[in-house]
Amino acid sequence: MACAEPGGRCGRRPAAAACTGFTLIEVTVAVSLVAVILLGMLSAMRTLGGTAERVDALVERSEQMRAAVEFLRASLAVVQGPPPVVAGATVERPSLQGGPQGLEWIGLFPARYGAGGMHRFLLELDSQPQGGTLTIHFAARQRERQAPQWDAIAPPVSIEHVDRLLIRYQDEDEQWLERWDAGDVLPRRVLLRLWVAGRVWPDIVVAPSAEGYGADVARGEFVHGPIR
Repeated sequence: MACAEPGGRCGRRPAAAACTGFTLIEVTVAVSLVAVILLGMLSAMRTLGGTAERVDALVERSEQMRAAVEFLRASLAVVQGPPPVVAGATVERPSLQGGPQGLEWIGLFPARYGAGGMHRFLLELDSQPQGGTLTIHFAARQRERQAPQWDAIAPPVSIEHVDRLLIRYQDEDEQWLERWDAGDVLPRRVLLRLWVAGRVWPDIVVAPSAEGYGADVARGEFVHGPIR
């Protein structure tokens, strides 16, 4: 084989080391290994990025859930007491009524959120195949018969990616009921169970009370008339 080095000095080296180099097969194998390593690193970085996005989404959902639960607990804790039954008086809507997937009540709007005062609230789930939105609508309580303008104060409190909502009401005998429409008494407890993004969140249990509504409630004095 002819020597490729200038000066023809290859002949002065040992025969085993003369004119050594990489063959085409060796170069191809090396390039393939480098390509596999780069693809592995790219896949790992993509996986890491997806994991970080999922963690961020979970943290954001948890914060959203925590804020909504705090709002729900505060607004359900102090509820307008049921009005006494008066002969000949117009029957008012119950201060708390609901079914297994929806709830409406008159409660104290948490002052730390900026509004304060008694409001009417509506809790409902907008179901969707890919996960619905649980929304807490609220509007200032007024003595009118028309339906509340739930968008009177915006935006409503909401929880996204809700798969399912279950509500139960505990009566005086400590039995859990699917519906509550008793206008003369409040349930002992209200239980809400949420399935969010495929997981069950801890139960939300609130004991509605009219004791904090004011001295008039404590004395049994109510202003009669339609409550929307």
